[in-house]
Amino acid sequence: MNSYDIAEIGLYVSNWLHRFHLSKESELVVPLKEDVFRKVDEDLYYRQNPEGTDFVPSEDEILINFENCSIKFVKEWDKGNIK
Repeated sequence: MNSYDIAEIGLYVSNWLHRFHLSKESELVVPLKEDVFRKVDEDLYYRQNPEGTDFVPSEDEILINFENCSIKFVKEWDKGNIK
């Protein structure tokens, strides 16, 4: 999963909510294995900061806001149990 996949998911969910006239802020929580979480975190950072040298990993969640929804990626702990 990379930033393009995240944008595609976010736009799809946002458009779906608009189609059904659900305009209140909604949140989609997506649990990710620790290694995938790290890759997503790094991809998002370097996409926004191509020359970046000061990457600091997110601890256990990444929040991305779209027009009427948010996607929260959370790091899984202990074989799938979300902290």
